[in-house]
Amino acid sequence: MRRLGLLVFLMVMASVAFTGSASADKPVRVHNTLAFALWSSPCTSPCGEIDTSVSAVHSMREGDSLAVRQDIASVDSSGNFAGNVEITAEATSGFSLTIMHLKSAHVSASDLPATKCSYDANHNLIGCTETTIDVDVTWTGQGPIMFPPEGRRSHSVNAFRDAIATGTVAGVTLTADDLLEAHLVTANFSF
Repeated sequence: MRRLGLLVFLMVMASVAFTGSASADKPVRVHNTLAFALWSSPCTSPCGEIDTSVSAVHSMREGDSLAVRQDIASVDSSGNFAGNVEITAEATSGFSLTIMHLKSAHVSASDLPATKCSYDANHNLIGCTETTIDVDVTWTGQGPIMFPPEGRRSHSVNAFRDAIATGTVAGVTLTADDLLEAHLVTANFSF
């Protein structure tokens, strides 16, 4: 629950950062929906585990955006951390996104531009290359729709719902068994 509160806060702050300033006589209205998921998948040596996160946002004001991060940790023959490869992609086009208000979401992309960086066992950057990845993730809302406390902001309605998310990212199959958390979020407010 604490992570979700942070997630909602970060989404709202990101929304505000891209809305510009409001004039005294015209309020800024923000209506965003978000689908987020985080998986940790086991893999066989020399790979230790693969952590993958996908965040897809639909903003009525700013359009759609997608952020993908995949971290592949490797281990040596003794099981010690030996380095990792991190794949990241951020896009505002080149993908398809559908979010059905706290019910479901789907994002897909083929040949999405990404950056692949390698790090040694001491987390020192070895180098980065440009690459492309495929993304295909589906969220299905689970359980009740929850409304966090509004705080001091007036004219806001925020809601979130846990979800089950599955799919593939960069050739890695992401299952419900590997899912650490997934949420569908709506943030509506004006100031």
